[in-house]
Amino acid sequence: MELHLKQGYYKDIRACDEIARGSVLHERYFSGSYRTEDYIRSYFPDDGRGRLYFAMTPRDEKAGLMVISRNGFTNEFHYLALLCVKNEFRGQGVGAWMLKQFEQMGREDGKRKASLTVSDFNVRAFEFYKKNGYYEVGMIPDALVDGIGEHLMLKDLT
Repeated sequence: MELHLKQGYYKDIRACDEIARGSVLHERYFSGSYRTEDYIRSYFPDDGRGRLYFAMTPRDEKAGLMVISRNGFTNEFHYLALLCVKNEFRGQGVGAWMLKQFEQMGREDGKRKASLTVSDFNVRAFEFYKKNGYYEVGMIPDALVDGIGEHLMLKDLT
């Protein structure tokens, strides 16, 4: 699938819930009073520009989104805070393409490693990241929500 990356801005946050809807992350974290937009909003600095990116199709459809912190984990590794692919685009390589874009940004910024966390209930995502070269360095119990652990994963970018 042909895609291009488009930076999102504060005004684009409302579109994120539609992309995340139907995912296991949305069901477990964002289907109640705490919404996808609330989580993404926390990654925006006061100037209204954040690190929200969309995977766009040639017809200008938003196929997926990712939220990154370029100085995330330990201020040394890029951190992938959220990666979601819209239901109708799943299984078409959108997630893998976005992950490669994230890793390339890390290399361009001179980062040695990329980091992310995966919820313990999200087995499919955990296997996806392992298949793409990430390895687990530990489990953080009750990281965001009581009763849900987060796998901390890294990938060498050098």
